[in-house]
Amino acid sequence: MLSGGRFISHHLGAEIYHDSRHQVIKVNYSSGGFGELIKELQPDGSWRKQMLATVGPGDQRSIIEYAR
Repeated sequence: MLSGGRFISHHLGAEIYHDSRHQVIKVNYSSGGFGELIKELQPDGSWRKQMLATVGPGDQRSIIEYAR
């Protein structure tokens, strides 16, 4: 638990950060890199993907931003 109603949950191979409007899902790759997916809560209760980032073990990065 973190302050302000935020928390981090741990699942098989993933860490998920939660606050009142966002989820950040982080997965570590066996190669040493990681991926993060950021989702935003919509007024209808659904989750919209905002951004997907992958980082390789050599620090090569790829970022995808999803349109509104």
